[in-house]
Amino acid sequence: MKLIAIILIIIGTTVKALFGHLALNWANLESTSLILYLIGFTILIYNLVSRIDKNRKELSFKKNPLKWIFSRSIFIYILIIPIVIALIYLGENLNIKMQEYFLGQDTEKTVATFVGFEQQSYLIKYGRETKEFAMFEYKTPNGLIKQGLPKEEFKLKKSSYTVENNKLVIPNNIKNQKVEIVYSKRFPSIFKII
Repeated sequence: MKLIAIILIIIGTTVKALFGHLALNWANLESTSLILYLIGFTILIYNLVSRIDKNRKELSFKKNPLKWIFSRSIFIYILIIPIVIALIYLGENLNIKMQEYFLGQDTEKTVATFVGFEQQSYLIKYGRETKEFAMFEYKTPNGLIKQGLPKEEFKLKKSSYTVENNKLVIPNNIKNQKVEIVYSKRFPSIFKII
């Protein structure tokens, strides 16, 4: 059972590492990764928590506060939170390194058309996680690809947009703006603006 849990956790990290750059499926991939983490860690710590609860003797906090804290099953759950955050961070950084690797290999230049911004979001228990992407279309030998970059990586000229009610307003003439990009021949969905 522990092996299945570890495999699910590794698959969750692998999903983020290999597919985290896909703008059109970002929300689905994030949700899948979090669900795999949840199931994996639930299976992994179930036996440990049940063992702690069975073997727990009533300790006084005043006599031994450290032992009292470590004998509580809630401590295990609190310990899992930074581990999950570290795995999410690891998956995102592995994806960035993978993109850098493939963009350092066999690449090709082309012109992409900016088609606008697109938001991807998924629900988590206490809110909504949202990420906005600048979407581009470009031609490759495999056909037309629609792919995005995180909005932070796409810098518009200040004169080409306005801000109203804390929302970015982009005029229609900017939406067909041409941008020179480099994409990986092996994985054309990986690209960067030159």
